[in-house]
Amino acid sequence: MQKYCYIVGLFWLLWLLPNTPLLAQGQVNILVDNTNFLIGDYLDLQVVVNVPKGKQLRATADISSVLDEAGLEVVDMAAIQQQEGASSTAFKQNITVRAWEPKVYQLPKLTYYYVQGGDTFRVHSLPLQLEAKAPQVTGDSVFVADIKPLIAEKPNFWDSLVAFFLNRFVLAFLILLFIGIIGFAIRYWWARRTAQEDKITPEAWAREQLELLQAKKLWQQGDFQKFHTEVSYILRVYVRGRFGVKALELPIQEVLPQIKKSSFMNPVLYDQLLTVLQHADLIKFAKASPLEIANKEAMEVSYLLIETVEKQLAAKLKQK
Repeated sequence: MQKYCYIVGLFWLLWLLPNTPLLAQGQVNILVDNTNFLIGDYLDLQVVVNVPKGKQLRATADISSVLDEAGLEVVDMAAIQQQEGASSTAFKQNITVRAWEPKVYQLPKLTYYYVQGGDTFRVHSLPLQLEAKAPQVTGDSVFVADIKPLIAEKPNFWDSLVAFFLNRFVLAFLILLFIGIIGFAIRYWWARRTAQEDKITPEAWAREQLELLQAKKLWQQGDFQKFHTEVSYILRVYVRGRFGVKALELPIQEVLPQIKKSSFMNPVLYDQLLTVLQHADLIKFAKASPLEIANKEAMEVSYLLIETVEKQLAAKLKQK
């Protein structure tokens, strides 16, 4: 019975061996500059797998997943490079990792396999320990500097534009420029308004005022004093505007001699104007009662003075 058991066991072993991966001649090395590094620093690993020449290498697990499970962050992973030797083939791969927690990281063995003559052979590395350390703080300071220097982002066009206008000298210049523009706008507006007012000639103004006075019908209603007072005011303002004489401030005896020699005046018109203004002063101050003809004459002489000056102005304009 024991003999039969040995025979069954032998058949079972012969059936199992072809389906079991075998340990192969080859090796897996993980090369690293230093097993101790600071958190946040880059650590370069190189995985080198040597197998018999001409064999294709396969990994039993994704190496990035293995490193991730170990707690290491894969920063960069280069492509596998194949290098043929005399009797073996070397597969090399460079990997850059880093860690963010100060502790000992246990890197498990990395297993690879290849097939030869229908059999599967495997090779693996030895486990590797990597220790990440925190930077040491010296002195009494509690400040921990940045592990990596910060890279300042270059300002774009809009950032540069805003910084330019926020400069205190540029800002002061813009404020002064704004004040200057406001002042210029006010002066321009005032000049245009004055120019529009200057377009109204003294003759047009006097005629308009006489028409308004005539519409009031003051002397027809017996208000002679107010009527002649307004006539005197209109004539004095007109004389000031046309002849440049301070007719509102000076008495008649000083005003009229200044315009007597003007080219716009003739002796008859001068005497009529003098009479109208003297009558107005008598009625205004002495409260005299004028005749009907004096009221009409005041209006007629005023219109006549305006028309005479306008005709002479038109004649001079044609001569030019």
